[in-house]
Order: sequence, then C-alpha cells, then structure tokens
Amino acid sequence: MYRLMTCPQCQDSAIFFKDFDDHVQNKCPKNTITCQSVYGDDGCDTKLFRCDLFVHRETVCPKVIVECRFAKFGCTTKKMLRWHMKEHEATEMKNHLELVFTYSEDQYKRMEKTKKSNKRKREPQLKNESPTLTGFVPHLLDPSSLVLGQRYDVRDEMGKWLVGEVIKKDSKELEIKFLGWSSLYNKKVSLLPLQNTLQVAPLRLFSQGRLTEQEKQRFYLENPVRIYSKALSFHEHVGIIKGFIDGRQMRVAWTENGFKNEYWFHIDTDEIRPFA
Repeated sequence: MYRLMTCPQCQDSAIFFKDFDDHVQNKCPKNTITCQSVYGDDGCDTKLFRCDLFVHRETVCPKVIVECRFAKFGCTTKKMLRWHMKEHEATEMKNHLELVFTYSEDQYKRMEKTKKSNKRKREPQLKNESPTLTGFVPHLLDPSSLVLGQRYDVRDEMGKWLVGEVIKKDSKELEIKFLGWSSLYNKKVSLLPLQNTLQVAPLRLFSQGRLTEQEKQRFYLENPVRIYSKALSFHEHVGIIKGFIDGRQMRVAWTENGFKNEYWFHIDTDEIRPFA
C-alpha cells in the first residue's frame, strides 16, 4: 500500500501505490485529457496534456465566455463565446473604430482641459509682481540691454528667481543658462517687440545666493530640508537628508504623489535650504 511507484508519464517517483490510480486519472500533469472531460459542456474536444489546460482555457478554448476587447470603449456586446469573437469583430469593425475614435477624442479634450487648468494654477503673475512681500519689482532690466557673459537675476516659469548667465545673443534673441542647472533648461528669449515676457533684475537682488556657513551647519542626517527642483517636479517639497558626499552634495528623500523619491543635490545652489 505504501510502496513507492514511478509514474511512466511524468516520471514522478514519489507516489504511493494506494494513490497511483488517482494520480494517473486526476493529477498527472502529462496525462492526455480533453478540455470537455474536465469542464463538461463548457469545454471543447481538444486533446492536450493536463498541465496545458489552464493556458488553453485562458487563450484559445472556443467554449470559454470572453469579453469583447472593445467593451471598455463602449461596445454593448460585452460577453460571448470565444469562437463567436472573430465573427463579432469582423461584422462590428466600423462601430469599433468609431468607438475608439470617440474615446480618443474625449481623452484628448480632457487632457487639454487639464493642461489649461494646471497652467492657470501654476502660471506666475508676470505684471511686475514681486515674489517677496514688498508688492512690486522695482528694478527690472530690459532684456535687450543684457550683456553677453554677464550674470543676472532671472525669473523662471514658476516665478522663482534664479541666477542666469547670458551665453548667446544676437539681434533677434538671447539665450540664458541658469547656474547649477543642466543646459537642457536654458532659456531662449525673443528680443522682438511684444514677444518679450522675460523678467530680469540686477544680480542677487532677489535670488537667495549661496548658503552661509551658519546655514550649512544646520544640515545633518535625518534633518528636514526644503527642496525646490526644477529638474524634478517644479514644486517645493520637504525632504529628509539621507547622506553626504565630500560635504558638497547631499542625498535627500521625499514623498510626492504617494511615491518615494531620492535625489542628490548640490549644497551651494538655490535648490535646497534649511527647513526653518
């Protein structure tokens, strides 16, 4: 009764004699069966190994009830036998294309509406409003008067004052590089009338500048800091310091939209400040 047997089909050698018949008939993965023998009237007459039955049912069995692939776009014939699917897709092709087109058009309109809404929320006030509490920017410069190679305070799209250097200039436009930022974020500005919305001020009139030694001493592990990273999220966040490299960079972790983030920041940039 407890003598070990070897299945000739799957080569399992750990089957007790008393369980051998049950194994061959109901469990052996290499036993040839029909889909119908397991699922009755809901199965087909395809012959296959027992171990392949699940994949067969999930992918090709014509007797399985499946959902139309276009149901999420609005097809009203949601469920049918798989063997009816090809006929359904052939006869309803025009309707399916119209449903997909309508769905895509609605998605595009919603996306454009969201973009406009976000732009209104994030758009800085550009009519000489100051980011400080003084009310107005007193010393804005005419961008056409900027000198090649000189540095100025430049206000970015988010209303943040950063230090920028004029690296190119001709009669029609100039290009500014924000210090501490990749050249991917360089700003090209038209010098033509009515096309210039750039706000420029004398150097360090509004930008915070480098950290003082006293501020640097407030950075230590697990200390909260304020971060403003144009490269990552365009928002100010509160992060926790997780590490340092040579006293020049720090690794900061923060949570945004439910996702945990970590990034290396240079200490001597406007990206990072003590929390309080």
